Amino acid sequence: MGDLHKRIPITHWTMFIATFAIAGIPPFAGFFSKDEILWQTWSSEGGAYRLLWFIGYATALMTAFYMFRLMFLSFHGKPRMSHEVEHHIHESPKSMTLPLIILAICAVSAGWLGWPHSLGGSNRFEKFLEPVFAREATVFQAEGESAQLASGKKEEEHTSPIEYLLMIMSIGAAVAGFGMAWKAYRYAGKGYAEPIAEKAPAVYAVLLNKYYVDEGYDYAFTGRRKVGNKRLGVLGLGEASSWFDLHAIDGTVNAAGGMTRLSGKISSWWDRWVIDGVLVNGPATLSRMVSYPTRLLQWGLVQWYALVMVIGLVGFVFYYAVR
Repeated sequence: MGDLHKRIPITHWTMFIATFAIAGIPPFAGFFSKDEILWQTWSSEGGAYRLLWFIGYATALMTAFYMFRLMFLSFHGKPRMSHEVEHHIHESPKSMTLPLIILAICAVSAGWLGWPHSLGGSNRFEKFLEPVFAREATVFQAEGESAQLASGKKEEEHTSPIEYLLMIMSIGAAVAGFGMAWKAYRYAGKGYAEPIAEKAPAVYAVLLNKYYVDEGYDYAFTGRRKVGNKRLGVLGLGEASSWFDLHAIDGTVNAAGGMTRLSGKISSWWDRWVIDGVLVNGPATLSRMVSYPTRLLQWGLVQWYALVMVIGLVGFVFYYAVR
């Protein structure tokens, strides 16, 4: 909304304190935890994790930048809300502001429990957690003391100059993040443009779309977005399963049914025309055809036989007479 620092002052100042803590500016709480993490990634295991230090340092710089960006865009600059919304802005009730104040006090002072040895502290919080993170524990009996579980002997504390250098660089990252945010957003008004959008539109597009993680997830896992005309992920697997069921499973079943129907038709045709038609009915038909002329002469009637004989005699007489 912008320009909220005068309208909701308690929320503004508690948020401002929290921003200093998260950005890692001393003596706020976040500084001690951030410094301890960066120092351990640099010094542990003879420097085996120094790549993590560079990642952590870049993250600290970005954290400081986007937190102060949030502060400037929300609470400072020119108002960007509508007039209707502006009239309804008011401070939160005590049920909200009191917890904010308590958290702000903790953001200022909680880190003092871990005040490092390099700055003259005793790091009480680290000592409190020593039994939890001890690499090895031994059971020992001391004179006048009962048996107890304790961590291995703690090495004598030595402060390296590099730790102070890394501490200064850590603070420098927080200050640099604040400076970049202050330069870019302190006068942000309605219709302001992101500086990175003007100078590097491609980078801004990547950041605006959150490195396209959601889009990649939709392409690779859910399948809501197509790669060309194909889907991957769950939806793609569903479509592939549906295609396989329709064309492979159902196709095989339907092909088996079609082959069964075809073989049935061929078997029926063979049985009707070859078995019954040729092998069974064929001889009977042939016998009927061959016996037909004989049946014309062999009627079993004496009168018919006498008529045939008379016709035969008349025929012979006529033949010889004409000849």
